[in-house]
Amino acid sequence: MIPELKLWSINGAGGVEPVSQLAQMTTELEFENLLVANPDMLEPGLQLVGRQTPVAGGWLDLLAVDGDGRLVVYELKRGQLARDAVTQILDYASARWTP
Repeated sequence: MIPELKLWSINGAGGVEPVSQLAQMTTELEFENLLVANPDMLEPGLQLVGRQTPVAGGWLDLLAVDGDGRLVVYELKRGQLARDAVTQILDYASARWTP
């Protein structure tokens, strides 16, 4: 079992950095509920505009608008991140969707 859940952010230089360490949650839904209730954990001023939003090829876990008015896609994963998760988020981020 993974001893902790980590939240990572992509910085302006394209690198990743830890945002926060959270106690291990038993389900991805618990993590999603936490972030929906506290979107500032992801980014100050973030406005969530969608949850489990359908797009071609799947469902966006969370869809938000940042302080600069840009859409931000969040894909939540439990356990060790696999390479296919990166492809999944790129597919979701480039998909056309209708609110």
